[in-house]
Amino acid sequence: MGEHYCLAEGCDCNGWLRKREPEEVKYEELKCVEYHKNFDCEVPDWQSILEDFSTSLLEGAETLHICPSFFVSHNSYRIPEVGKVLSKVGCRVAHSYINLAATGDGFGWHSDDRDVWFWQVQGYTKWELEGGAEYLLSPGDLLEVPKQMSHRVTSSTPRCGISMSRLVSNKKSIKQ
Repeated sequence: MGEHYCLAEGCDCNGWLRKREPEEVKYEELKCVEYHKNFDCEVPDWQSILEDFSTSLLEGAETLHICPSFFVSHNSYRIPEVGKVLSKVGCRVAHSYINLAATGDGFGWHSDDRDVWFWQVQGYTKWELEGGAEYLLSPGDLLEVPKQMSHRVTSSTPRCGISMSRLVSNKKSIKQ
């Protein structure tokens, strides 16, 4: 079952909160935030995540080093567990967001230029969304976030999450 939070004008979702099964994930453009507790608990382990990041570095693939302990790898579709979840949600692209520190603010407040499905695979994150909604994600949880919705993700433990989208680029718009 999932929690539903909507800021979209004219949305037919009947308000703030409703429940739906994970297999009902829609394949059209997202209009609302959807939270799915324990969406898929067959998560990759730290070894698989770090081996994938290492392979990306060795291949010269796109990676980001945001701060001393925060990294992004753009080829996470190669991790077997990630490939299965990509199919479930109808996405083609997967990026690993890896924070090895006990705490961290990631990108700060920002929005994405496309819909994002975020699957928490290791550790815990707190998601704050425009309008005041907050979610604490545990391994296996999935959060669907529509494009242009401002949000901030903070870590309370070392963590890894997989950000998935349907399009190849996933640019960030950092809120000043």
